[in-house]
Amino acid sequence: MDKTILRNLEEVYPTLLVKLCADGQVNYMPVQARLGADLDSFLRYCSTIKPRRYRIQDRREVYLSVRLSDHAGLEKHILSFTMDLSEGGCFVASSQVWEKKQKLYLDIICLKDRTPILCEVRWSRSWGINPFVPGMGLKFLRITKSQQEQLLEMFSPAMRKAI
Repeated sequence: MDKTILRNLEEVYPTLLVKLCADGQVNYMPVQARLGADLDSFLRYCSTIKPRRYRIQDRREVYLSVRLSDHAGLEKHILSFTMDLSEGGCFVASSQVWEKKQKLYLDIICLKDRTPILCEVRWSRSWGINPFVPGMGLKFLRITKSQQEQLLEMFSPAMRKAI
């Protein structure tokens, strides 16, 4: 695993170095000084932390026109746009209410391969509830290899400037 990723995780999560000595003794050392110097203080600190998710995939602000439907043929669809994009999904702006775990089909207009991408609604945000843009986080369930490659190209610095 990349050392940079590990260092970033150490900034977010309490981290404990564990060393097994040749004599069978186990030594523990919290990486962050604020956690104390022994295993008990580390565990006490960990028990006070509220669990949270940490996004593994890089997410980029990318605005792409899309069609969205709950039918594979996209006969009945809404027009919208993405606000961010990752290898595994995207955020699509929408004032329409979508249920968590609902399956949807996404057509990203700028892709050469226009095969509808099967997605699942991971979470949604309703219109007018808070100051954020309404919409939903989508996870790609079925996406073609060529669509993946085209989306990954959008992460290159030159392509991001062109979007």
